[in-house]
Amino acid sequence: MSSQDEAHSDKRLQHSMHGQFDDHSYEQWRALIEQRTGLQLADHLRSYLQGGLNRRMKLLNIDDYESYLEYVTDERNGFKEWSELVDTLTVQETQFFRHPDSFTYLESYIDELICQNDRARSIEIWSVGCSSGEESYSLAMLADKSLSAVDRIGYGVIGTDISLSAISSAKAGNYKARKAEWIPETYQDSYDKLDNKIKIKQSIADRVCFARVNILDLDRVPIRDMDIIFCQNLLIYLRKWRRKEVVNRLAERLKIGGVLVLGLGEVTDWSHPKLRQVDSRNVLAFERFKA
Repeated sequence: MSSQDEAHSDKRLQHSMHGQFDDHSYEQWRALIEQRTGLQLADHLRSYLQGGLNRRMKLLNIDDYESYLEYVTDERNGFKEWSELVDTLTVQETQFFRHPDSFTYLESYIDELICQNDRARSIEIWSVGCSSGEESYSLAMLADKSLSAVDRIGYGVIGTDISLSAISSAKAGNYKARKAEWIPETYQDSYDKLDNKIKIKQSIADRVCFARVNILDLDRVPIRDMDIIFCQNLLIYLRKWRRKEVVNRLAERLKIGGVLVLGLGEVTDWSHPKLRQVDSRNVLAFERFKA
């Protein structure tokens, strides 16, 4: 179905709903989503939210928003449906090697780690808000290429996201062939071409794992002592005060000498007593003090 056909379908569906998606209903849903996920829905996304609600309501034969709200928030039966709704509403569009300057910086950072190490170890990387996995695999490709001639150092990547369907897609490691257009030529041996698709090579996929994580629950996430934490294109959906709260928690997950890489402009007027900003115009990164 094209986006235009889907829009027409949503409009017909909206007219068929008995309950009205008025300002009160909209604010109820927007508050619930922010309370549970931290995501702030701007006013221009009102029709997007309504369309997502309508699609779930149609599948459940629920024809008013108040009843669906009660269903989703029911302590006994609402968890599974809430997960389905989150999958419907979260943005799952990304690409390989998004923001190349960040990956160029990380390539030099990993090279520096290699030079500094005189014993076997593993470089641990966390992709926060990994969506369907392109970012996580990009980081794995980078680490794999950088460490290919260094037997004593391994690596591991963990990708986390709130969407179960995104995590499922990421684990499969299969992507449409057009996605390969974003992968630099130097990494083309990191995947296999299968008709109109590409598949991440098993040797790289084995180094990557995925898990469902809500960024509001970071205090309960057992991820620690990371060399690299990569979090881009996620914080923009949060309120400014919550962005700082999230990056404060991420900063505590870095080992000494580790780096936190964010999207340009996603956090302003932020500092941390254990981190210093990397001197770069093209990359927003912070390094944990070595001493």
